[in-house]
Amino acid sequence: MFSANLIYSGLFQFVNVRQDGHAHLIANPAEYRKAAKQLSELEPLVEKFREYKVIDKDFKDAEEMAQGSDADMREMAQDELKSLTERRDHILEELKILPAAGTL
Repeated sequence: MFSANLIYSGLFQFVNVRQDGHAHLIANPAEYRKAAKQLSELEPLVEKFREYKVIDKDFKDAEEMAQGSDADMREMAQDELKSLTERRDHILEELKILPAAGTL
């Protein structure tokens, strides 16, 4: 099952690696390599989560449009919801796989 806590844990690690004091990393090549490796392993997870967040927002917007009074807009929103549901489900499946491949 998709775990938001796992994703947020990965995002937290990603931010920590990105914001970690670069001076001490540059001074210690082994630590730099370790941080760079962590960052590269987390990058796909973070990017996929960002993509999910955009689709989730679009889905909520389309749901709102589907409740509107204009019949044409409702129909368009329903079509959009179908497309967004497929994309969202696909991304959720990818998110389930990505943490297993990383260091989380």
